[in-house]
Amino acid sequence: MSEIVHEEDLSLVRAHHRTLQDGHESRITYRINHRDGSIRWLREYATPRTDATGMTAVNGILSDVSEQKAAEIVLLQAKKEAESSDRLKTAFIATMSHEIRTPLGAVNGFAQLLAKELEEFEEELPYDLPEQVHEFASAISERSQKLLTLVHDLFELSNIEMGKAAMQSKLAEPARLVRASVEKIRLEAERKGLKLRFYEHESGI
Repeated sequence: MSEIVHEEDLSLVRAHHRTLQDGHESRITYRINHRDGSIRWLREYATPRTDATGMTAVNGILSDVSEQKAAEIVLLQAKKEAESSDRLKTAFIATMSHEIRTPLGAVNGFAQLLAKELEEFEEELPYDLPEQVHEFASAISERSQKLLTLVHDLFELSNIEMGKAAMQSKLAEPARLVRASVEKIRLEAERKGLKLRFYEHESGI
C-alpha cells in the first residue's frame, strides 16, 4: 500500500480500511502513484457484506476522477486569484477614499467660509451681490459635502469588506434617525419638485 497510495493519503486510506473491517460502509477520495510516474485520483465507494456462512466480502465502485480533480484545482486557483484581486481592489478603494477625504474636506470647509464671507461682505456694500454668487458658493458647499459623504461611505464599506470595521452595539431612536435622513435629502427633493413629508407617531417610536 505504501508504494501505491500517495504518502499524504496513507492514513486516510488505512482509516477507510478499518471502517470496512468494522462492517461499515465507507467512501473516500485519494491519490495513488501511477506506474508511469504520474499522480492519479481515485474515488472509492465500498460496502462490506457478510453472507450466511459468515464470510465477508467488499462490494463497491472504484473510479478514476483525475480529470475532475484537475478541473477542481483549476477552479479553486481561479477562485483564490479572484478573491486576491477583490482584496486588492478593496484596499485600493480604501486608500483612495482616505486620500480624497482630506482635500475634499478642505474644499468643503473653504466653500462654507466663502459663503459666510460673502454674507459679511454684502452687509458692507450699498447694493446686493448677484444672486448667482450665493448660489455658486452654496452649490460648491453642498456638492462637496455630498462627495464627502459618498467617499466616507466607500471608506467604511472597504473597511467592512477587509474585516477592519469596528462594530458597536447601542440603543437607537428610529424616529430621530429617520428624521435626520429626511432632512438630509429634503433640499435635493425640493429641487426636483418632489414633496417630502415625515409623519412621526406621538410616542416617538
